Amino acid sequence: MDFVVAKKPHAVCVPYPKQGHVIPMMNLAKLLRSKGFHITFVNTEFNHTRLIRSIGPDHVKGPLDFQFETIPDGMPPTDLDATQDGRALCESTRKNCAVPFKELVIRLNSAWPPVSCIVSDGMMGFGSHFLRNSKRIADTLAPVGGLAWRSVFSLSTIYLFHFCVSLHGAASAGTELLSRKDQEIKSGTKREGLVSRERPKLR
Repeated sequence: MDFVVAKKPHAVCVPYPKQGHVIPMMNLAKLLRSKGFHITFVNTEFNHTRLIRSIGPDHVKGPLDFQFETIPDGMPPTDLDATQDGRALCESTRKNCAVPFKELVIRLNSAWPPVSCIVSDGMMGFGSHFLRNSKRIADTLAPVGGLAWRSVFSLSTIYLFHFCVSLHGAASAGTELLSRKDQEIKSGTKREGLVSRERPKLR
């Protein structure tokens, strides 16, 4: 079993710590796992604690190829409504998550399977930082067993949907949704700019 896991590509998934972001990222992570990926799903400590309180610790003990990790977010653990302040949450993750996340990725990459890619929510700015500094990060991580640093994805929620559609191969479902969204935009029921006409392909 360990040998099989070691041969899998390893995706590190990092959602923004709000329900509307975590659930789509979780769905994408499950789809990637179904396609043969080893998954590390990264929650903030505050969000992870709230998740355990809500569904119990056994539900976050994934299988060998789907593991959970946490990074500090700077939110007060005793304030159950701390994440309701969107501006404070955004500022806190910006200030507190980048360094612990880099340390986590380095630690993950020293084990098997080494990290192949990072799938980062667009709201988690340090994912873009990794992208801008990909060569330096690659040198820091150092290839393990011949596997070099691959890529970083920075995704919005709408792109997460398109990734899911692409992975399922359900082009007709995506076309139907986009058509419906176009009609909503033309009728003025949706704000223009929220819909992408192109589905990104998983390379």
